[in-house]
Amino acid sequence: MKANDIITYATTKGMNIQVNAGEDGEKYIGIEWKNNYVWYWFLELMDGDVFFVERFSMRNGTSKRGYNRTATNIERTITASI
Repeated sequence: MKANDIITYATTKGMNIQVNAGEDGEKYIGIEWKNNYVWYWFLELMDGDVFFVERFSMRNGTSKRGYNRTATNIERTITASI
């Protein structure tokens, strides 16, 4: 899955999107999946592929790193729509 795939999918579904730069110039893409105040952040790698980094809940401020079921479902859903 490429960074543009995430951006295109989220845009067509009306989801909130953020693109941030890290301290060393890394590009992070965040989507608010299904507009429920929970953001899923992906790191764009050098070849344009993305790697899931973090889930952050704006409801209670919790953050979880590493893959979880929703992150896997997001990747499957976006990949299937390509």
